[in-house]
Amino acid sequence: MHITIPRPLSLRLIQMLPDEATRRNSSHRSQRLIRVMHQFSAFALLCIALLIPPSSASGQQLWISGTNSSSIPYQPHHIGVVDLSTGNISQQVQITGLGANEIFTDIAWDPSGNTLWGLSYRQTPSYESFVYQINHLTGAATLVDSITGYRMQSLAIDALGEMLYMAPLDSAFLTSYDIVALSFTTTPLSAPLGSRGDMVFGPGGALYSSTLQFSSPFTESIVAVDPVDGTVTSLINTGGDPQLYAMAWMNETSDLLAIGGFAGYTPSGGFPGGAGQIYSLDPLTGTITYTSTLNLAGTGFSSFIGGASVQAPEPSAGFLVMVAGLLAFRRQRPSLP
Repeated sequence: MHITIPRPLSLRLIQMLPDEATRRNSSHRSQRLIRVMHQFSAFALLCIALLIPPSSASGQQLWISGTNSSSIPYQPHHIGVVDLSTGNISQQVQITGLGANEIFTDIAWDPSGNTLWGLSYRQTPSYESFVYQINHLTGAATLVDSITGYRMQSLAIDALGEMLYMAPLDSAFLTSYDIVALSFTTTPLSAPLGSRGDMVFGPGGALYSSTLQFSSPFTESIVAVDPVDGTVTSLINTGGDPQLYAMAWMNETSDLLAIGGFAGYTPSGGFPGGAGQIYSLDPLTGTITYTSTLNLAGTGFSSFIGGASVQAPEPSAGFLVMVAGLLAFRRQRPSLP
């Protein structure tokens, strides 16, 4: 008599499962398929990035500050964006939140293009200067700090976005402001700066400043200032007094620009009068060249332009997609054996 003993269910299920080698091969095939799909997706993102044209909004924007008032304290003050190709002003807003007697003198964008700094001073009841952060969309100014005893005229920010530099009228020193530590430091200069109205950092950390000789013949010049040891080096003698209150370094064109300040003013040296005259400065050759004039009629800058600063470009859509593609490549798993 033959008796068949049924095998346990668990044993039968185990025998039905694939062996270890089969499972490993299947797992490897699945992971390879996932990796291939991941590579294809990353490649597709990079291709899309190359097809997206650069956005016109991604270029540098030249901002100016100024007023349409002709009497002290020249309020209200405004900020806006300059179109150098047409001379038109856009995105104009009025600065709010300043004190009643404050004269707004300059602006400076941080290197990231996220924060717009502003500078002002008052003359009564005593000299005092104020550092602001400004909302460029609304014009709202938020007070950050102040320093007494000075009429700060010019403002610049270093390449790291950590230090503000400012200089008062007819001065022989440079003041720095540590944005992190919230503290002022004064550096003596080798020559009186006589700040005309603006400073700007150029290539290699060079700090350029427009200055005015506060004695006859009252000529204007462009100098380089060493913010560490205070050395002042003369670069351009304008040969007159075009009243260069605003300066900006255009990285995209490697051009140092200056903008004339007061409307109705006729400078010496054969320069055209009025506010909004744009000049190209060459620190290497020491030349200054008139290039064009802004269209200021009916704007908030028709009487005086006091400051200028360049806002860093925002990443374009193509750039962001390309970054996503590169990150996708970096997230790939290591090669399987």
